[in-house]
Amino acid sequence: MSPALYWGWINGKRNLAHNIFKSDIFSLGYCLVYAITLNICVLQKIRRLKDNNEITKVFLNNTNKNIYSQKFIDIICKMIDINEEQRYDIENVNKKIEDIIF
Repeated sequence: MSPALYWGWINGKRNLAHNIFKSDIFSLGYCLVYAITLNICVLQKIRRLKDNNEITKVFLNNTNKNIYSQKFIDIICKMIDINEEQRYDIENVNKKIEDIIF
């Protein structure tokens, strides 16, 4: 659940206006955070935060940078950006991954 939906749900608001595609990107990024860290506590910490710098710090502190490239980590950080306008969409993700691979 994207931050807008999560905080809306917590505050009892329903039918919030949001970009469903960017919400999906957030969810995928969130799943990648778990796959990389294998730590549910990291997800719980990230969920409670409302500041991208803090979210990135928690993620980076729990990521083995010897296994994952900085470019890949940067993509994930943009996927879980709490600001929907700044969050990557599928085209951004695809282009950035192609840049890493090719």
